[in-house]
Amino acid sequence: MDASIAKAFAQAGARAIGIIGRREHLLKSNIANIVALPTNTDIKVDYAVSDVSQYGQISAAFEKLPIALGMVDILVSNARFLPKPTPLRSADDKESDLPGYFAVWLASPEAKFLKGKFVWANWDVDELRLRAKEIMEPKALELTLVGPAFKSKIRYKYCTIPKNL
Repeated sequence: MDASIAKAFAQAGARAIGIIGRREHLLKSNIANIVALPTNTDIKVDYAVSDVSQYGQISAAFEKLPIALGMVDILVSNARFLPKPTPLRSADDKESDLPGYFAVWLASPEAKFLKGKFVWANWDVDELRLRAKEIMEPKALELTLVGPAFKSKIRYKYCTIPKNL
């Protein structure tokens, strides 16, 4: 399990980071790595063991983390199922860090025009900025997923759960 997005937010100054995943030993290892990073803030990091396919476990995780962390700056869900990847080419360190730093930029005011839009980390940021007006059009770069509704009273700094869910 890779926590590059959580690490990038820690280095960018997030106050609190919550991680959800199925394997506790990996979550603990990632938290130790995040806490050891040089940051300019006194960061709080916590985890919740949860299987993303189990509503009760996810619900409990979404209740636990705000109690432990207060207002959550970023929540990284590491619970997933993917087949064993086949590398298209070998990536250097700069490429492997790209998703984390791109996610930090997406959370910045400069990327506000991408809120609610579907993007890839390897897209050119300068081109995205140039096409901001086009991207802000309704339906542009939008992806709709339908699944279980998460009912919660949790408020997150960078994402909110609509009250009507």
